[in-house]
Amino acid sequence: GNNNVTAIKKRFTMTPPAGKTTSRSLTMILCIGLIVTYMSQGLMITASKNESGGYDYDKNMSVLMSEVCKFAMSAALLGYKSSTASPGSAPLTSKLGMSTFKFAVPAVLYAIHNNIIFIALGLISPV
Repeated sequence: GNNNVTAIKKRFTMTPPAGKTTSRSLTMILCIGLIVTYMSQGLMITASKNESGGYDYDKNMSVLMSEVCKFAMSAALLGYKSSTASPGSAPLTSKLGMSTFKFAVPAVLYAIHNNIIFIALGLISPV
């Protein structure tokens, strides 16, 4: 009964890792930002169709360029964090290794997702 509900609440409650605090307002802003970007992606892809229902650009290159932009932004942020790290602390790149593969699967799935959106919007009409 109540113990099951409590266990489920504990499991799905978003709590920051020990020693880190995240404001609720920042979390809400990030969630709203994700919702808006996911919604706008389909709308912008549909709006970019030409009169014949195709695209005037290479869809695969579009996905590749978005991934390259995300990589560049991540590399810039890593460089910034590395330059502002306190002396004597472990370098941020020391965390690269086997734990990095935890992020590889979602990254590949996200790239596939971006391609599927183009295929789906080419086969179905949003209206």
